[in-house]
Amino acid sequence: MRVRDGFSGGSGAPQRAAPRSRPEPVGFSGAGQAGDAVRLTGRSAEIHRARALALGAPEVREPLVRRLADDIARGAYRVEGARVLEVLLREHGFEARG
Repeated sequence: MRVRDGFSGGSGAPQRAAPRSRPEPVGFSGAGQAGDAVRLTGRSAEIHRARALALGAPEVREPLVRRLADDIARGAYRVEGARVLEVLLREHGFEARG
């Protein structure tokens, strides 16, 4: 009796196993079987959109960085702590109280 181990194919001579196919990434338009579909949850669709926006955004906002670097070099850059706190609170969902 011969044992089929996936490598020899039962003939005794070593053979390579067939490579496994990788799952297609979302948005890939390769040839799939009819009726194949991917459905994203609301949260995963939101993450997918956010990722696409982040990847499309410039790495550095060059005009802003250039202006700030010039201000710092001239000694003209001033930060008001109260204003920074106000913006941080607003950006993180807190209302500034007067």
